Amino acid sequence: MNRILSLSLLIIVLIVAGAGEVNAQSGNRKTRNIEKRIAGNKRKSPKTSKVKEPRTVVKAKKEAEKREAKRERDYEKAKSENNKRHFQIQTEEVKARMKQNEKDIKARDKAREKDQRKKSRSAKKKFKK
Repeated sequence: MNRILSLSLLIIVLIVAGAGEVNAQSGNRKTRNIEKRIAGNKRKSPKTSKVKEPRTVVKAKKEAEKREAKRERDYEKAKSENNKRHFQIQTEEVKARMKQNEKDIKARDKAREKDQRKKSRSAKKKFKK
């Protein structure tokens, strides 16, 4: 009789202990899911797979970029040389007038930028909460 009681008590304890673990695990999973829903997806954009282009395509793109950069450099160089030449062939009075015009333009642009900053500052104060 004692043997049967101790055996049944042992079986009951094992069943209760096993069921307790199962409940604890499922409850843990539930809280994790709730936390995920609250926090949202951490990744801003979906991960994209990288597709390699053939070497010839990559090489052609690099060559095209080099040609474009060279063309831009040549254009800037020709433009500056043209401006220097244009200034050089003028008379002294015209050169002085051209220099004065450049100074006036720079001063006008600076004043315009300053005025724009002032206006944006006052607008920022107006809409600041």
